[in-house]
Amino acid sequence: MDGRSFAIFDHERAFITRGIIGWRPPWHLGALDGMKGPNRHVFHAGLQGTTPDFNRLMGAWQAISDARLREYRLALPLAWSDAGGVAEETLGYIASVRDNIEPALAEVVRVMK
Repeated sequence: MDGRSFAIFDHERAFITRGIIGWRPPWHLGALDGMKGPNRHVFHAGLQGTTPDFNRLMGAWQAISDARLREYRLALPLAWSDAGGVAEETLGYIASVRDNIEPALAEVVRVMK
């Protein structure tokens, strides 16, 4: 929260992709259709029909360099190295979102219409 706006992150679920039936990367057309409608996503009703300015968000994603991802990896506890590759998988997913942030945000806008 910065006094003008706030953000909510479900850090426990932010990067879970494995094992979700029907999951597709968010930059694929139709991937976020499950978020449409009442009771599907907490913010859908309030955001439906709006067009938020995603420039700052897009810039933040684009600013995540490969060097920064390596720093993230080095900052993780050693115990996480034995977690079945989850750390590497998650960092790879972050890189994929970064590399596809424009179509991912276009999908968000499409779903919000």
